[in-house]
Amino acid sequence: MPLNPFTLLGLPHSFDLSTTEIETAYLRRVAAAHPDSGVDATADDASDNIAPLNNASDTLLNPESRANALLHTLGGPSSSQCDELPKSFLAEILHQRMQIEEDLQADPTTARPKWSAWAEEERSRIIQGLRPLFQAATPATPEIRLQIRTGLNAWRYIERLIEQLRPDYDPGRNDFPQPKP
Repeated sequence: MPLNPFTLLGLPHSFDLSTTEIETAYLRRVAAAHPDSGVDATADDASDNIAPLNNASDTLLNPESRANALLHTLGGPSSSQCDELPKSFLAEILHQRMQIEEDLQADPTTARPKWSAWAEEERSRIIQGLRPLFQAATPATPEIRLQIRTGLNAWRYIERLIEQLRPDYDPGRNDFPQPKP
């Protein structure tokens, strides 16, 4: 993550940014970078300046990538530097996945919505657990940054599960057994 998306858009380093705040800041910065803005800029300069703004906007509009960007600005570890999960998360999620597989084999029409709702609730629970950690992260201690990373790793796992539970998920990539015809 070479450029700080919060700084590029002139936004506070915060997990709790609204979509409106991000879009307004983005539009303001893009308008200022446009060649017709009155600043001595060419179309080539504008495209060079707008591409990082587009990336910053995309990063901050996605709550998970915003959380990762914020952890990066706090000096926290990346997912490649730390792949730890919260205590007991893996055991619990493996148990849930076994139940999901059984339910999908028995009745996928009922199981997908049921388990998708469960996964979305789990994602909300993880996000709610991260909020106070981000608020307490100024100044960020190594322990808090590690707690944030392990929470983000769990969030990524749940996002992947939500993706796999979608009916249009590519069966060639699906980790769950497909119903027998």
